[in-house]
Amino acid sequence: MRDMELISCIRFSLQLLAAEGAMVWGLPGRKNFGLRLAAGLAGYFAFALLIFFGLRSLPETKLAGEIAYYILLFGATLGLVWLCWEISEKELLFAGVVAYATQHLAVSLTQVLDYLLRLRDYGAAGAVWYYGLWYVLTPIAVYWLGVRRVRREGELLERDRRMVVLACVTLFIAIIVSLLVRLCGGEEYFLYLKDFICNLYGVLCSALSLCLLFYIPKENRLRREQQLLEQVIRVMGEQQQLSRESMDIINRKCHDIKHQLRALMEMEDGVERRKYLEEIRGAMSIYDAVYQTGNAALDTVLREKALLCQEYEIKFSCMADGKALEFMDTLDVYALFGNALDNAVESVMREEDKEKRLINMRITKQMQILYIHLDNYCREPVRFEDGLPVTSKKDRENHGFGLRSIRHIAEKYDGEVVLKNQEERFILDLLLPILEGR
Repeated sequence: MRDMELISCIRFSLQLLAAEGAMVWGLPGRKNFGLRLAAGLAGYFAFALLIFFGLRSLPETKLAGEIAYYILLFGATLGLVWLCWEISEKELLFAGVVAYATQHLAVSLTQVLDYLLRLRDYGAAGAVWYYGLWYVLTPIAVYWLGVRRVRREGELLERDRRMVVLACVTLFIAIIVSLLVRLCGGEEYFLYLKDFICNLYGVLCSALSLCLLFYIPKENRLRREQQLLEQVIRVMGEQQQLSRESMDIINRKCHDIKHQLRALMEMEDGVERRKYLEEIRGAMSIYDAVYQTGNAALDTVLREKALLCQEYEIKFSCMADGKALEFMDTLDVYALFGNALDNAVESVMREEDKEKRLINMRITKQMQILYIHLDNYCREPVRFEDGLPVTSKKDRENHGFGLRSIRHIAEKYDGEVVLKNQEERFILDLLLPILEGR
């Protein structure tokens, strides 16, 4: 630490802070943002000076001290961002690592250009403008070309251990290469060549790290889209099967009505005649399973599920404002309500007491929030893991996909899904913000 100059530490602190600021540009701030930012900046620079003088005062801390300084300062920037901005843990890690790689890229790039263009004699004022320009333009370019697209396309939805590994590798490369450039000695020509090679290596490593950091979220998004496509294909097959079952139900009811009418025409007993009329009226109630909620996709799902409920003697009540679903994709409506109602029907149809075969659903819009509530009778206690019920079936991967899909759809629309089991009821509550222009 004794070889580390105070001005170099201050410069590094400003560079890293500028890069971090560019990475969180556009994110919503926390309450009392101005006060938080002022206090955070004061604490950040006080902490930077404290660890600088603290480590410098320790004996024999040359290499270890500088490594500790860089890591602690990196952690301080993450703390500052967490204090001031509304940001998830995944986004915080992503922003921090991208900022560190960007800072190292900017520094190494200016040094390489220095060696190539021989821009050594530009004076103090020229140096401030030259270096300052690169330290500002590089984070802006990285944000514009990478971070903005990743955030716009919502690619930071999945946790990925590779991101953590890459974060550690990026930090290691940036810190070690920086220290090698400054701590190695030798002849003047060797120093010149060593500086150039190390800085060029730093440029390549930083650029590669940034490319990988932006590729991993993109790969996650493509994998989710593939899973969703596979689910859509599976749902379409199930819809066709349900349609065939619905037609079988209708044909069977019509066949029964035909025979009941024939018997009614030959019947003279008034009591028996009334009994048959009641049976016919019950059979005709199948046509009551027609919904007009204002959303065609929702109407289709409700009609098919209502027919199944009639077949299995399940009491299904629904109050739905289908027009409130206009901002959702049609496939998402099919998948969301199809999966939710399938789980409910499958749960209650096993109940022997037919009076307890109950499913209730409400879809309402309050202010700019879509509220979806679904509950059904559930006698057996449900065990949850990571917010989702643990299936009792052996094929957990496929049978747990429906509720995972519901949670994925909720996250897609920046919403939240809550699943709970209380008082012999399984409850699904879903809140989706209705944003302008979506």
